[in-house]
Amino acid sequence: MYDYDRSAHVATNRKNAGSDQFERYVQLAADDIKSLRKSDVYRVLEQARSAKELSELVAFISKGNPALKSTVVSDAADLSDEKGWSKSAASAQLEKAVELAQLYAGSMNMIVRDAQRLYDQMMRACGAIARKKNLDLSNVVEQIQAEAARRGPKQARPGQHY
Repeated sequence: MYDYDRSAHVATNRKNAGSDQFERYVQLAADDIKSLRKSDVYRVLEQARSAKELSELVAFISKGNPALKSTVVSDAADLSDEKGWSKSAASAQLEKAVELAQLYAGSMNMIVRDAQRLYDQMMRACGAIARKKNLDLSNVVEQIQAEAARRGPKQARPGQHY
């Protein structure tokens, strides 16, 4: 006979595959899920490779041994924090924004350093031209230096380098 509901069959096979895998995880610490001790729960949960698998493993253990439910939930929360799986999407985006801001600040630091280097070169060139042509550019050079001193070099903020 032909099976018209293949999606239900595939979903059932996936559940069985997951529970078989979870049973193997449990067998690392105990003979079966009923004989699993509180002290071994964390070791079983450590076998999870993702946040989704961890939540499925929590449900599997909680269903198989309801007496361990509170231990399973608290150990899973600790493990999620330890592995960084408990971060929300907003905190992950915030970390990415901070990283991008630091990269931007670094590139701005390069631009400021380049501008300061060009300013120094310009001042040396003005001085060389004035000496070569016997021009009196002291007033101009003094005005430029006074303006530069007034504005002052940019002070680095914490975490920035100029």
